[in-house]
Amino acid sequence: MIDKIITKSKDIINPPIIQFGPIRSGSTLVYNILKDTYPNKKIIKKHTLNNFDIRRSKIIATYRNPLDCLTSSFKRYESFPNEDSIKKQIQELKKFGLDDLKNIFLRDDILKLKYEDFYGNYDYIFDSFEDFFGNSISKEKRNIIKSKYSIEAVIDKTKGFKNFSEFDKETNLHGNHISNTKGAPNIHADFFTNEHIKYIKHEFSDYLSTLGY
Repeated sequence: MIDKIITKSKDIINPPIIQFGPIRSGSTLVYNILKDTYPNKKIIKKHTLNNFDIRRSKIIATYRNPLDCLTSSFKRYESFPNEDSIKKQIQELKKFGLDDLKNIFLRDDILKLKYEDFYGNYDYIFDSFEDFFGNSISKEKRNIIKSKYSIEAVIDKTKGFKNFSEFDKETNLHGNHISNTKGAPNIHADFFTNEHIKYIKHEFSDYLSTLGY
């Protein structure tokens, strides 16, 4: 009980940074980059938000084309799309991040990082951190972190895990974290049928409009 009170008091005095994003939106990458960039800050990774989170913390929100998030989710489970599985994973994506992202997306006090902008361009992330937090990040630190969390490095870190249920507790990197397409944008076009895409776009229409896709 006392430990919880002390922790809460520390969080009030020195609020944590919350790395938030829908599942499969690059949130784990940005979470790890945040931890290594600001080692003296408490970094919390979340796929859902509440009003207390928004009031107390600096929030870094990652977002990605929801159709690609959905595709990546299928790939991590090594699953194939059909009518039932698509409906199920659409609801999972909405529940774990997409609904909350839609609700906060127009806020100016949140740093929003678009997956398609930072994919293969980690300096975009560092530059955004500098603008948001008002500090500078040295070239040396950038290079160390970029090397540590490159696609190749992450594949090497996770190759010993059998599937997505196995993960590294320090980094939250899972087995099957990076698919055979290596996180490339627009992967949904080669994964779903045209009929699937039409249905998914209909289900995500409000989200696609809000996020600018």
